[in-house]
Amino acid sequence: MNMKKYKNINDSFDYKGITFINPHDELSSILDLDTEKYQFYLHFKTEYRSCSYQCMKSEDNKTTEKISKFNFDEHVRMGDLDIEGGGFYRDDFDETNEVHDGRVNVISLTQINSIDFIKRMFNKIKECQSELGENISFTEFYNWIELDEDNYIRMELDERFNDFIEKLNGNNENFNLIYDEIEIDENENLIDWFSYDMFDEENLEIGFIKK
Repeated sequence: MNMKKYKNINDSFDYKGITFINPHDELSSILDLDTEKYQFYLHFKTEYRSCSYQCMKSEDNKTTEKISKFNFDEHVRMGDLDIEGGGFYRDDFDETNEVHDGRVNVISLTQINSIDFIKRMFNKIKECQSELGENISFTEFYNWIELDEDNYIRMELDERFNDFIEKLNGNNENFNLIYDEIEIDENENLIDWFSYDMFDEENLEIGFIKK
């Protein structure tokens, strides 16, 4: 049996099973979902590209052979800038772990536990559709409820979610925070540290999965 190299977000949570509606997607697809049969989430994702990173080793990965050598010019893409919860200083570098290049996502995920809140959200979407047309995107919706994109991307995590929640007359008791700014690669492996050349975008999304 092959050794599992890295810890993956899906090891303990079905993240890959969630369908996310990003700001450019139409919202009409979720209105036909049975709120009793689906679990809904709010998802905040920050995307970085041209990254250098190391994944978090799995419990089975006890490799001690040195396979990587730290190279400041290659591995530190933006000087000594440190990402909270990660970082890429020399002391963090694991010579027994591979270095990868690619995209990195920093994600936060909160579960909506209130069916009443979901129904209010659906009703607001329908109200927005009646004013703007049936094929509204998530961006058009949060602009319509006066959630300013330029403001929410600068807020702290709690404020990003709370602003959206308050616009729909919800409260924190309606939600359960699952992940608070964790880093994953495109294969959804957890990341120990990363460095990036380019910030791509930040998005607030709605997610759903069948119970």
